[in-house]
Amino acid sequence: MEEMKKDFYNTGYTNQLKIVAEHYGIFNDLFGQHAFFNPRVPLNITFDFDEEFVSPVNCGNLLKPAECTGTPKVTYEAAEDSWWSLVLTNPDGHLTDNTAEYLHWFVGNIPGGDVEKGDVLCDYLQPFPCRGTGWHRYVFTLYKQESKIDFSAEKREMPCHSLRQRTFQTTEFYRTYEKDITPAGLAFFQADWDETVTDVYHNTLGITKKWLGNYTQHQILVNFSVEKWLYCRYKVN
Repeated sequence: MEEMKKDFYNTGYTNQLKIVAEHYGIFNDLFGQHAFFNPRVPLNITFDFDEEFVSPVNCGNLLKPAECTGTPKVTYEAAEDSWWSLVLTNPDGHLTDNTAEYLHWFVGNIPGGDVEKGDVLCDYLQPFPCRGTGWHRYVFTLYKQESKIDFSAEKREMPCHSLRQRTFQTTEFYRTYEKDITPAGLAFFQADWDETVTDVYHNTLGITKKWLGNYTQHQILVNFSVEKWLYCRYKVN
């Protein structure tokens, strides 16, 4: 199996992933119109589903939030003296700003390929797509750093339970650090609502059922644009 993976990565992986990402609007929604990059560094990403099985992240595969409750395991090949950043965002689910994303995980200054030794700037938060808004995209972007970076301005309180602090825009992030970082790797999955989302809203984010129900309806009709809602709901076809 590992040999098959290597053969795949060496025979058109970058181009195939780029085509899939373009199809799902990843580059446009994260980096702006006409922007793209070649994801040259393959990412191996899994969530521990239970003691025996894992749920992998590939090129837009479908996962349920219940499969993604714990921090994912991410590996990639890199030189020991290199520096990297890994960012996970959802461009489809912001409740108040249709142009913003939610930041689900951010690890900066990763030495080589050892993600666990990087600086956690925002701790992991599982997907929480609102009921009725279809499949949301959750995008991992790996950046190659020129050197170690002062990310103090990006540091969130931890655990971060504030949606305001988790509001994020990839375009602004990249504009701020574009002299020091280069997008190099990409992977994404899609998730829609399940019962674990209710628990996240109530017990992690502190949002009541009454508030969530009223706001979700308002969000679908106003903030969550019709175009984006249709995209998320039917793009899987």
